[in-house]
Amino acid sequence: MTFLSQFLLFFLLIFISGMGSNWAAGTDEIRAPFGFSWGESMGKIETILLATKARIVDREKLRDGERLQVEGIAQPNLVAAFFVFRSGGLSEVELQYADSLWSKEQYSAYFDRMKRSLEERHGTSQLIARMRSMQNEILHTLVGYQWIKQNTSLQIFLFQAEKGTESFRRLSLHYRCH
Repeated sequence: MTFLSQFLLFFLLIFISGMGSNWAAGTDEIRAPFGFSWGESMGKIETILLATKARIVDREKLRDGERLQVEGIAQPNLVAAFFVFRSGGLSEVELQYADSLWSKEQYSAYFDRMKRSLEERHGTSQLIARMRSMQNEILHTLVGYQWIKQNTSLQIFLFQAEKGTESFRRLSLHYRCH
Protein backbone atom coordinates (compact mmCIF):
# COMPACT_ATOMS: atom_id res chain seq x y z
CA MET A 1 0.00 0.00 0.00
CA THR A 2 1.51 3.33 -1.04
CA PHE A 3 1.95 6.33 1.23
CA LEU A 4 -0.86 8.21 -0.57
CA SER A 5 -3.29 5.27 -0.48
CA GLN A 6 -2.60 4.81 3.25
CA PHE A 7 -3.37 8.51 3.74
CA LEU A 8 -6.62 8.30 1.78
CA LEU A 9 -7.80 5.19 3.63
CA PHE A 10 -6.92 6.67 7.02
CA PHE A 11 -8.58 10.00 6.22
CA LEU A 12 -11.73 8.32 4.86
CA LEU A 13 -12.12 6.18 8.00
CA ILE A 14 -11.67 9.19 10.27
CA PHE A 15 -14.07 11.31 8.22
CA ILE A 16 -16.78 8.62 8.30
CA SER A 17 -16.37 8.13 12.05
CA GLY A 18 -16.85 11.88 12.62
CA MET A 19 -20.07 11.99 10.62
CA GLY A 20 -22.03 10.29 13.38
CA SER A 21 -21.74 13.25 15.74
CA ASN A 22 -25.14 14.64 16.56
CA TRP A 23 -25.58 17.92 18.37
CA ALA A 24 -27.91 20.89 18.51
CA ALA A 25 -28.43 22.58 15.21
CA GLY A 26 -28.58 26.33 14.66
CA THR A 27 -31.29 28.17 12.80
CA ASP A 28 -29.43 29.16 9.62
CA GLU A 29 -28.46 26.94 6.74
CA ILE A 30 -24.82 26.54 5.73
CA ARG A 31 -24.67 27.49 2.08
CA ALA A 32 -22.85 25.57 -0.61
CA PRO A 33 -19.55 27.19 -1.64
CA PHE A 34 -18.94 29.31 -4.77
CA GLY A 35 -22.50 30.64 -4.77
CA PHE A 36 -23.97 27.26 -5.72
CA SER A 37 -27.25 26.11 -4.18
CA TRP A 38 -28.04 22.79 -2.57
CA GLY A 39 -29.99 20.63 -5.01
CA GLU A 40 -28.62 22.46 -8.07
CA SER A 41 -28.29 20.18 -11.11
CA MET A 42 -25.00 18.63 -12.13
CA GLY A 43 -25.40 19.99 -15.67
CA LYS A 44 -25.74 23.57 -14.45
CA ILE A 45 -22.75 23.30 -12.10
CA GLU A 46 -20.60 21.66 -14.79
CA THR A 47 -21.44 24.46 -17.22
CA ILE A 48 -20.47 27.13 -14.69
CA LEU A 49 -17.24 25.35 -13.68
CA LEU A 50 -16.14 24.82 -17.28
CA ALA A 51 -16.89 28.48 -18.09
CA THR A 52 -14.40 29.45 -15.37
CA LYS A 53 -11.70 27.26 -16.98
CA ALA A 54 -11.87 24.64 -14.21
CA ARG A 55 -11.26 21.04 -15.34
CA ILE A 56 -13.31 17.99 -14.48
CA VAL A 57 -10.55 15.43 -13.98
CA ASP A 58 -12.61 12.47 -12.76
CA ARG A 59 -16.18 11.19 -12.59
CA GLU A 60 -17.14 8.46 -10.18
CA LYS A 61 -20.44 6.63 -9.98
CA LEU A 62 -21.53 6.23 -6.39
CA ARG A 63 -24.05 3.80 -4.97
CA ASP A 64 -26.62 6.59 -4.81
CA GLY A 65 -25.23 9.34 -7.04
CA GLU A 66 -22.19 10.69 -8.84
CA ARG A 67 -19.02 12.53 -7.80
CA LEU A 68 -17.00 14.98 -9.87
CA GLN A 69 -13.38 15.80 -9.10
CA VAL A 70 -12.51 19.30 -10.27
CA GLU A 71 -9.17 21.10 -10.48
CA GLY A 72 -8.27 24.59 -11.59
CA ILE A 73 -10.82 26.56 -9.59
CA ALA A 74 -9.27 30.00 -9.11
CA GLN A 75 -8.95 30.18 -5.34
CA PRO A 76 -5.68 30.48 -3.40
CA ASN A 77 -4.21 27.11 -2.40
CA LEU A 78 -7.26 25.12 -3.57
CA VAL A 79 -5.84 21.97 -5.16
CA ALA A 80 -9.02 19.93 -5.68
CA ALA A 81 -12.77 20.11 -5.25
CA PHE A 82 -15.20 17.21 -5.15
CA PHE A 83 -18.89 17.71 -5.95
CA VAL A 84 -21.39 14.97 -5.02
CA PHE A 85 -24.83 14.78 -6.63
CA ARG A 86 -27.66 12.66 -5.25
CA SER A 87 -31.21 12.52 -6.57
CA GLY A 88 -30.08 14.78 -9.43
CA GLY A 89 -28.89 17.64 -7.22
CA LEU A 90 -25.84 18.94 -5.37
CA SER A 91 -25.59 17.36 -1.91
CA GLU A 92 -21.90 17.60 -0.90
CA VAL A 93 -18.79 19.61 -1.69
CA GLU A 94 -15.27 18.89 -0.45
CA LEU A 95 -12.51 21.46 -0.93
CA GLN A 96 -8.86 20.45 -0.43
CA TYR A 97 -6.19 23.08 0.21
CA ALA A 98 -2.41 22.61 0.13
CA ASP A 99 0.86 24.36 -0.61
CA SER A 100 4.03 22.31 -1.04
CA LEU A 101 6.14 25.20 0.23
CA TRP A 102 4.35 25.49 3.59
CA SER A 103 5.82 24.14 6.80
CA LYS A 104 3.86 22.26 9.43
CA GLU A 105 3.50 25.52 11.36
CA GLN A 106 2.18 27.39 8.30
CA TYR A 107 -0.47 24.69 7.77
CA SER A 108 -1.51 24.97 11.42
CA ALA A 109 -1.71 28.76 11.18
CA TYR A 110 -3.79 28.55 7.96
CA PHE A 111 -6.10 26.03 9.63
CA ASP A 112 -6.52 28.29 12.68
CA ARG A 113 -7.30 31.35 10.50
CA MET A 114 -9.85 29.42 8.44
CA LYS A 115 -11.50 27.94 11.56
CA ARG A 116 -11.78 31.42 13.16
CA SER A 117 -13.31 32.79 9.98
CA LEU A 118 -15.85 29.96 9.90
CA GLU A 119 -16.69 30.49 13.57
CA GLU A 120 -17.37 34.16 12.86
CA ARG A 121 -19.91 33.08 10.22
CA HIS A 122 -21.39 29.94 11.79
CA GLY A 123 -20.82 30.21 15.55
CA THR A 124 -18.92 27.89 17.86
CA SER A 125 -17.69 24.66 16.36
CA GLN A 126 -17.65 21.18 17.85
CA LEU A 127 -14.42 19.20 17.99
CA ILE A 128 -15.03 15.91 16.15
CA ALA A 129 -11.50 14.56 15.69
CA ARG A 130 -8.16 14.99 17.42
CA MET A 131 -5.80 12.08 17.06
CA ARG A 132 -2.26 11.04 16.43
CA SER A 133 -1.26 7.53 15.50
CA MET A 134 1.74 5.72 14.14
CA GLN A 135 1.11 3.25 11.30
CA ASN A 136 3.91 1.63 9.31
CA GLU A 137 6.40 4.23 10.57
CA ILE A 138 4.09 7.04 9.38
CA LEU A 139 2.86 9.53 11.97
CA HIS A 140 -0.76 10.47 11.18
CA THR A 141 -2.27 13.56 12.78
CA LEU A 142 -5.88 14.62 12.29
CA VAL A 143 -7.82 17.53 13.78
CA GLY A 144 -11.41 18.27 12.79
CA TYR A 145 -14.27 20.56 13.77
CA GLN A 146 -17.91 20.67 12.71
CA TRP A 147 -20.85 23.05 12.46
CA ILE A 148 -24.45 21.89 11.97
CA LYS A 149 -27.32 24.18 10.98
CA GLN A 150 -30.75 22.88 10.01
CA ASN A 151 -30.19 20.14 7.42
CA THR A 152 -26.63 21.23 6.53
CA SER A 153 -23.19 20.72 8.01
CA LEU A 154 -19.65 21.93 7.50
CA GLN A 155 -16.51 20.16 8.67
CA ILE A 156 -12.92 21.37 8.60
CA PHE A 157 -9.99 18.96 8.87
CA LEU A 158 -6.24 19.27 9.00
CA PHE A 159 -4.50 16.01 8.12
CA GLN A 160 -0.76 15.44 8.31
CA ALA A 161 1.23 12.29 7.54
CA GLU A 162 4.96 12.31 8.23
CA LYS A 163 7.68 9.74 7.70
CA GLY A 164 11.22 10.94 8.20
CA THR A 165 11.70 13.95 5.94
CA GLU A 166 8.63 13.12 3.80
CA SER A 167 5.30 14.71 4.62
CA PHE A 168 1.82 15.01 3.20
CA ARG A 169 -0.56 17.69 4.47
CA ARG A 170 -4.08 18.74 3.52
CA LEU A 171 -6.63 21.14 4.90
CA SER A 172 -10.13 20.24 3.77
CA LEU A 173 -13.62 21.65 4.08
CA HIS A 174 -16.60 19.29 3.77
CA TYR A 175 -19.98 20.90 3.06
CA ARG A 176 -23.08 18.70 3.18
CA CYS A 177 -26.81 19.03 2.77
CA HIS A 178 -28.52 16.13 4.58
